[in-house]
Amino acid sequence: AAAGGWIEKVRRFQRRPSDERYARARAKGRKELVAHVQREESPVYNGGHTLRPYQLEGLNWLSFCWCAAAQFRRAILLRNSSRNSATFCAILRRPTDHLHRHLKQNAILADEMGLGKTVQSVSFLHYLHSTQGLWGPFLVVAPLSTLSHWQRELEAWTDFNVIVYHGPKEARQKVLEHEWWFEDGGDSRVHKFNVLVTTYEMINLPAAPDEPDLARTHWRCLVVDEAHRLKNPESKLMGASLDLNREAAPGSLSHS
Repeated sequence: AAAGGWIEKVRRFQRRPSDERYARARAKGRKELVAHVQREESPVYNGGHTLRPYQLEGLNWLSFCWCAAAQFRRAILLRNSSRNSATFCAILRRPTDHLHRHLKQNAILADEMGLGKTVQSVSFLHYLHSTQGLWGPFLVVAPLSTLSHWQRELEAWTDFNVIVYHGPKEARQKVLEHEWWFEDGGDSRVHKFNVLVTTYEMINLPAAPDEPDLARTHWRCLVVDEAHRLKNPESKLMGASLDLNREAAPGSLSHS
């Protein structure tokens, strides 16, 4: 039974998405992006997983940063003040018809260790996929020692096709050959994977023939684990991050 489940999973990952939201990666005339709505209860993820209340607040905060256009700076100040938490929630509950510009504002998730920042980040990527209709690709950049943890959480909580991108040149070439695009893409190519998990070292590598060009890939969201490395504007990670082809108003999530 377990083997049959894995076989079906592989077959599903080989099928081009049929949902019109995903079938064309950047189709003209796609439905309008969804305005932000404050969630009062956690979504139910794969395996019956749900967010704890403080993790749900993190998801609401991240999705608000991605969506909201008005009152943004005021909300940031209120978010950081426990005295004004009720006012912050009231702002999020207001009708958001006037917030359709979708700033895709960068955000820093700086909870203490052990509070589930990875899960909150995963839930945000799931929100972009399921609510905003973004197939991907999403990029997670993390230390080598945490790649398996990211893969495990992404696969446990979602149905994402996750690729761990790390290894010798031959392995990277195989990713481009077999795991990068659906073969029946035609004029509207769609990536096979939803999330690519890689290391700081990989995004610093120069583009090479027959390997994926991470800098030119149109990433819909960037997640940086241990983002204190971005503090130094002269660092290689900061330079590589700025060189990535993100959306004009990048929906990047810095994960501390």
